Amino acid sequence: MSIHNAIRLLNQIEDDAILRQAIYQCNNSEQLFAFLSALGFYFEMNELEDAINHMHVQCQTIEEAQSLLHRAEWLRFLLVFDTAKPTF
Repeated sequence: MSIHNAIRLLNQIEDDAILRQAIYQCNNSEQLFAFLSALGFYFEMNELEDAINHMHVQCQTIEEAQSLLHRAEWLRFLLVFDTAKPTF
């Protein structure tokens, strides 16, 4: 299930510095989604949000919740980031 993939990713990026560095190497959200899909992390943005909500209600301490929300915000930013220059 895709929500499980998002949960797995949120858990894995907490401990896996190599994965985090590889994610940083992606130049835009399209490249990042392709990279994550190649690793078996298939999910849509709404499934990521569902995974975050599911994990958040299971947190037992403030520290646990803050750690999750930091990872979630970092991942949200990277998944919508685009290097294309804006047109005015």
